[in-house]
Amino acid sequence: MNIKFAFEKETKGAVRFKEQSDKPIVGTLYIKKEALPELDITKNDELNIKITRAGLPGQISLESEEIK
Repeated sequence: MNIKFAFEKETKGAVRFKEQSDKPIVGTLYIKKEALPELDITKNDELNIKITRAGLPGQISLESEEIK
């Protein structure tokens, strides 16, 4: 499952991204400002988060992919 997020607001220590859907699954995603350079993400980027089940039932892993 792929979920798209767009910049919503900058807070004191994080950037808040809002899910771009009429029926949100995650809703809001916060990424700490200090982690943005490591992830090569800016607040102007749209994000595509892929949620997949890991090896054991109930485990979820997240991958992010930058969309420009």
